[in-house]
Amino acid sequence: MNMFMKYQAIAWAVVALCVVLLVYMLKRGVGDKVVDAVKNRQLAVSLDNEVTVTNVSRTEVQLKADADKLHKAMSGAGTDEDAIYAVFQNQQTRSDVLSLISAFGLRDGETLGEWLSSDLSASELRKVNQILEDKGINYQF
Repeated sequence: MNMFMKYQAIAWAVVALCVVLLVYMLKRGVGDKVVDAVKNRQLAVSLDNEVTVTNVSRTEVQLKADADKLHKAMSGAGTDEDAIYAVFQNQQTRSDVLSLISAFGLRDGETLGEWLSSDLSASELRKVNQILEDKGINYQF
């Protein structure tokens, strides 16, 4: 009987541990979604305050396509820097860049700036910023 009680205690400990881990994972997942939603809303509000429709030279379809190109260039193994530079060559105004950031939104919980910062080296990020500066666009990542 003593051995049975030991196994029963071990079984209950395992069940309790599984419940604790499940609760933690659920809270973590929900918490991340709430943080992402708040972050996305803050990004949208700040961009809406700066973007003027008259200064946007790209259509929403073009901006969404550019955002998807950037995501594809930075997803998975390796980074396609030339694709990233080409997308930024397409932007003509500060409002284009801000609209591109908005079109990119949050992907895997990160903004476009965060994706660029984590995927590009300092010199590659400087090149993106130089492309914008050469076009007279006052925005830096």
